[in-house]
Amino acid sequence: MPSPSYNHCALMKRGSSKLMLYCIASSNSMGRFGLRSSVAFSTLTERVALKLQDPSLVGDGVLSGETFDVNDPGASAQQFEDGSAVIARVRRMGRDDAKTAIDRAHAALGGWRDGTTAAHRSAVLSKWSSLIKENTDDIATIMTMESGKPLHESRGEVSYGTSFLDYYAAEAIRPNAAGGGFITPTPFTTPGGTAPRGKVMAVNEAVGVCGLITPWNFPIVGLAHFITLVLNCSVIMKRLT
Repeated sequence: MPSPSYNHCALMKRGSSKLMLYCIASSNSMGRFGLRSSVAFSTLTERVALKLQDPSLVGDGVLSGETFDVNDPGASAQQFEDGSAVIARVRRMGRDDAKTAIDRAHAALGGWRDGTTAAHRSAVLSKWSSLIKENTDDIATIMTMESGKPLHESRGEVSYGTSFLDYYAAEAIRPNAAGGGFITPTPFTTPGGTAPRGKVMAVNEAVGVCGLITPWNFPIVGLAHFITLVLNCSVIMKRLT
């Protein structure tokens, strides 16, 4: 899940627009916990970077290890042949990378679950939503170049995706939200009667590290919706490949 620090949330705008593996790691240097990575996961080609106001949304570091190309689905055969169809390069991650991400997410779970208040988690979601909205044009452009959907649909998806963050930011402070619970009548009745035999109390709490995969055609909506459904858990997420 996102870090409870607004400074760390700023880093999340990189992941809100592109396929990446998120690692939540405990870090004294970045506060009690935060989103961080020691290596770049993706980088844009110069041709595409010039179209964005903030190319660092996708990545601004030097890639290490094996990579694969992300191609413009609307490119011509000639562009594929001469290499100009490539819009970005992404680091290819394997089992060891996945295990490292799981370990870091597990280490950060306790601090996020037990060390933050509902009001704080609500503020984090609201800040994340604001950051995505501030970068709507760039995120929509990236989405269109990658998936081929019309630009106006990409802008609409950004708006739709942030609506989940806004909704669950409000829900996070409800008594029945993460860390809270509810009481309801039991479905079982008293002998010979119709009245509930008693009441059932349910407590909403984190179950552990969640691995989530977003659909290729709705990356922002999938990311926002899935993460908010498991708000109190730490999350590792990637795009469908």
